[in-house]
Amino acid sequence: MPTVKKAVAWLEANRETFDPVSAKKRAWLFELTAKRRCPSASDTLSLHESVCFARGYPDNAHVLAIAQQLAANFHRRPDVKRFRADLAGLGISGIAHHYRFYWPTARWLAVSFPGHLRIDWDEVEDDWPLRKLMPSLFPRADGIALEEEDLTAAEFLSGFCAAEQTDAELLIQRFLATPMCESVRERIFDDLDLAFALDPGAQIPARITAGSEPVRPHYQTALRSRERPDAQTEWRRTPKRIRWLSRRKAVFWIDQARSAMLTRSRDLEAIAYANPNDVVEVLDDSGLSFVGFGILPERRFLLEGTYVFLVVQNGVPIGYMQGSGLFGWAEINFNIFEPFRGRDSARLYGRSLAVLHAVMGTETFVLSPYQIGDGNEEAIATGAFWFYYKLGFRPRDAGVRRLVAGELRKMKRRPRHRTSAATLRRMAEHPMFLALGEDRQHLRYGSVGRAGLLASRHISRHSTGDRDAAIAALQRRACKRMSITARRLRHWSSDERQALNDWAPLIDILPDADRWSASDRAALRDIVQARGGPTEAEYLRRLNAHARLESALIRLVG
Repeated sequence: MPTVKKAVAWLEANRETFDPVSAKKRAWLFELTAKRRCPSASDTLSLHESVCFARGYPDNAHVLAIAQQLAANFHRRPDVKRFRADLAGLGISGIAHHYRFYWPTARWLAVSFPGHLRIDWDEVEDDWPLRKLMPSLFPRADGIALEEEDLTAAEFLSGFCAAEQTDAELLIQRFLATPMCESVRERIFDDLDLAFALDPGAQIPARITAGSEPVRPHYQTALRSRERPDAQTEWRRTPKRIRWLSRRKAVFWIDQARSAMLTRSRDLEAIAYANPNDVVEVLDDSGLSFVGFGILPERRFLLEGTYVFLVVQNGVPIGYMQGSGLFGWAEINFNIFEPFRGRDSARLYGRSLAVLHAVMGTETFVLSPYQIGDGNEEAIATGAFWFYYKLGFRPRDAGVRRLVAGELRKMKRRPRHRTSAATLRRMAEHPMFLALGEDRQHLRYGSVGRAGLLASRHISRHSTGDRDAAIAALQRRACKRMSITARRLRHWSSDERQALNDWAPLIDILPDADRWSASDRAALRDIVQARGGPTEAEYLRRLNAHARLESALIRLVG
């Protein structure tokens, strides 16, 4: 009978070993560790990661069932309670999550997990901004009590909480009850920079219980591949099925995405403001799927369309990617979670390109400098530049190309040569590109902000102090240009009319738009309406097909 330490060590060393003998031993050791305590925090973490991995990549139904049972009961383990201080911040079941949650996530946590979200006063350096705001959030009698009794913010909130209500829940409740528009509410709340703690419980988000039960599990019987896919081939291999989810399933996966982020101390805007009417599931092969989230219409960018995808293996979130772009190009972010990194990363990345192409129509992919190491020491340490280079990404900056050529010559002379961290940082100062389809003259990466700036200045030139009146006048001109009658406009939704308001200044300064054909103007009208429509995908499809609009924008931004 091995010790728990040896059992945990074997489970970690053999996560990627798949054969009948290893499967049988894995199941046996999982059963053994379920009944015994780990001797250290590192062993507890190692066991946790092995269970997470086995849920995503199980050998067979028996291993999967044992891993699921271990995961469900992990928060009850005595070793988790014993080493909770050393394991804090790792998203482990049974241990509080500490993070400075932004408004939408804090609101969701307070509603979804009552009694568990509280303000972490030990991490609040100065409560004066919150105390100054209290009279505006609370009834007058409460405000007088705060001023006359000289209470701290913590004392005030704790004294006014209802039974079983936490201070964070009370504060969020008052923010919701106080009349103000949502964008102002969010800004004021986030500017308070409050630290929160989400206390543990059976249903509290945790990495080890994330996801859903796979309907048809894919069992791993061989090593995950280290091969790098041919990007030109991979992006053309269409996923098996693409479908937009019902609202019930969409809400489930939005909650899973929020949980996946908060248990890894992340808070992505595109997930915090995910649109339950725009959630797409992309089924691929070998148990792999992607769940993509569009943004609520009122939070969308003026030009770019954005989707964030959970990368899901056997129902378990193992990473995420984000694509944001237009006219066939998109800036992409890609991250595989621990402990799923390693052998399969290149294949997963190749399938991610295929998914972005299938859903967003992307053919040119852009890596921001951060993704390859600019201000990102993790990317420098892992040599992210060369990972993407071997997948086909190339820099377009002449200086970086010279650096790369020099490094390649050194590697040819000395195969064991490794690029220094200092050189990697210089190589990461500019974006990298991968053009899989026609590398046409796109609206340049980095030019989108200039289009918005020009539109904003155009409003100012038409304003005599009342910007709303100027926008209304520009909207009327845009309607005339696109043949939108008042009768037609009455049938547009509020989101579609807001999109028209946002686009109107830009439409007014498009070069030569008056000489467009009736069909081109009608297509522009459809683009604007789709900008406020149900899905980002439909907007991008229409936008990518309007070559004349792209040419006009290229001329506009120079």
